[in-house]
Amino acid sequence: MKQNTYIIYDNQTEYVTNEICKNVDITKKFFSENSELTTDIITEISASCMGDFFYVIKSDKEIIFPDFDFSFKPDAWDKDYVHVWNSEGSVRLYNTLNVQKDPSKYSDAALKSGEISLKVSIDKIYTYPTFDIIFLSYDEEYADTNYNKLLERFPKAKRLHNEKGILRAHKLAARLSETDMFYIVDADAEIVPTFDFSYQPHSLDRNSVHVWYSHNPVNDLEYGYGGVKLFPTKALKTYLGSPVDFTTTVSKSRGS
Repeated sequence: MKQNTYIIYDNQTEYVTNEICKNVDITKKFFSENSELTTDIITEISASCMGDFFYVIKSDKEIIFPDFDFSFKPDAWDKDYVHVWNSEGSVRLYNTLNVQKDPSKYSDAALKSGEISLKVSIDKIYTYPTFDIIFLSYDEEYADTNYNKLLERFPKAKRLHNEKGILRAHKLAARLSETDMFYIVDADAEIVPTFDFSYQPHSLDRNSVHVWYSHNPVNDLEYGYGGVKLFPTKALKTYLGSPVDFTTTVSKSRGS
């Protein structure tokens, strides 16, 4: 049987909260400044909870639960702990009766001060969304070679080929993307083994363009030009500005 599940959000995390709610059966959402689990909020949660335990989700990044169904209940010897997963506090399981006895012991303030006894599970109950990878090519000499190398590691990478105009090609890539954000890889770029396209932007940065530095083996310099970029799909689709250096004007850009 599923436990009651609550989610805490603020103005900055409302978007990712709504995305999480699409794949989780949420009992109730609670708005709180800085997404803080206050004594008042956890008091209200525990008073309304119909089960022996309840979950609280707090995240500034979108998270997905592929297999976890929120029905887990701890064994009797573990019932007094607050359970957390993925080695962090984004998802927590509370004992309803314990919280009702003294809600102040289970607020975020109590957690930060180390007053809460935690049981950290090694199980990974959630993952992060993956973003489309789109390889842009025109007539570059090593385009096919670099695309095949990309496919070896990332077989779902898509390719957009022979489209004239940098901005036009990027806007077509945005149409090709099926995810909220997508990566652009230029045809003359060879992805280093340490880069895995797993970066997850904070909720505040979901509408930003993220740029990674590229290394030029000829002059041994590093710069953003030609590097991997992560674009917000909707912002690029609707962009009507100048094609000159549009990566800095589609939205606020961030270098990495």
